[in-house]
Amino acid sequence: HEALVQLGVLGPGEAHRVSRYYPHNIGHYLGLDVHDTPLASQSQPLLPGMALTVEPGLYFPPDDPQLPAWCRGIGVRIEDDIVIGSDGAARVLTTRAPKAVAEVEEAVRRGL
Repeated sequence: HEALVQLGVLGPGEAHRVSRYYPHNIGHYLGLDVHDTPLASQSQPLLPGMALTVEPGLYFPPDDPQLPAWCRGIGVRIEDDIVIGSDGAARVLTTRAPKAVAEVEEAVRRGL
């Protein structure tokens, strides 16, 4: 939440407001049909062969008067897909996807 304070989205001591703009978990399991694993426990240990997303995101409502005008109506989520290898190590499947600000802006400019 420190970065949101630096950007002026939150004031000092307003960490409790983060959940308002970050309404989900850090990710979810991936199945054969992407979201077909709703009954999988979020506390289950990760095992070889499991696939999941890591997808932090922020969503700022357009009509939230507590937000600075510049960020109202903006939503951003960067997703990585991960698989757990036979050695137990996480392997990122989406390493070529743009994630840095300049990379995302360039992808948008190119219409990707």
